[in-house]
Amino acid sequence: MAPQKEEAGATVDMTKHTPQPHHIDLPSPHLTLSGELNIRALMFTSDNGPPFLNSKTTLYDAGIHLPLIVRKPGAKAGVKNPNMVSFIDVLPTFLSWAGLDQDLRLPGSQSPRRRGRSFLEIVEAEDELNEDRWQQEIFGSHTFHEMQNYWPTRVLRTKRYKYHRNVAWRLDFPFAADLYASLSFDGIRKMKPEAMVGKRSLKSYLFRPAEELYDLERDPEEINNLASDESHNALLLRMREKVSDWQKLTGDLWLYRDGQSVTVLTRYANDGLQVPDRLDFDTDDPAAAGISATKHLDVDAYSRGIGKFMPTR
Repeated sequence: MAPQKEEAGATVDMTKHTPQPHHIDLPSPHLTLSGELNIRALMFTSDNGPPFLNSKTTLYDAGIHLPLIVRKPGAKAGVKNPNMVSFIDVLPTFLSWAGLDQDLRLPGSQSPRRRGRSFLEIVEAEDELNEDRWQQEIFGSHTFHEMQNYWPTRVLRTKRYKYHRNVAWRLDFPFAADLYASLSFDGIRKMKPEAMVGKRSLKSYLFRPAEELYDLERDPEEINNLASDESHNALLLRMREKVSDWQKLTGDLWLYRDGQSVTVLTRYANDGLQVPDRLDFDTDDPAAAGISATKHLDVDAYSRGIGKFMPTR
């Protein structure tokens, strides 16, 4: 039986983006011939997941669980390291390999303190390390793709759980132009009886809640949102606060409470401003009756974030 037009389009898309052949020649011939291979650390990774819905431009695992191949002279080959690392760990790792200070800055630089860590010392680890040696969690962020693709979201991923904070959840999730124009999306939108993105409906892909919480051991495709499950309420609050603390630590403009950036509002903290500790503004309860003030409003967060880049009142 000939494939349906939708299936054929997706097949063409998949074939176009499937790497051929299925291997990576990490050491270049130049490095091998020059003898520099014995003194250089090499790294191979990717900037995002495959260019399809549910991966590229999202913080679902299909978009952020990326390849990372490291070659370190003298290190054991073929190690499959199960420990969690992030893009922010790449620069510290190369600085460590070069024997340079982790706080090295260019003259006059005002860049904030680096939050990454060098994974050079654990590159040969074949077992998951204890938390006292290596923190098994990563934070992720996405704000724009193309300029018109505004949809800020933040994420915390541990070995088992994943928390998404969707700041602009009241907006429909935007398509990157190449994804909208793709043959695979053309097939998805014509599906009957319901358009699906894998196991997720297209409707739920486009219209997401303020928070998502997933048990990755039981639900690796992030379909069953546990954020509204009372039995997971303590975990939800704990992961929400971890993300908020990370945003505060990094001066993130999208640390929102009551629908406003508390990072920006901290400049009014000395005036006695208080912001209700709820994620979004509620027009049915604009006074936020009975809701305590957020702890995330403080002057230090503002100075760490954008204070030095904005004029004072």
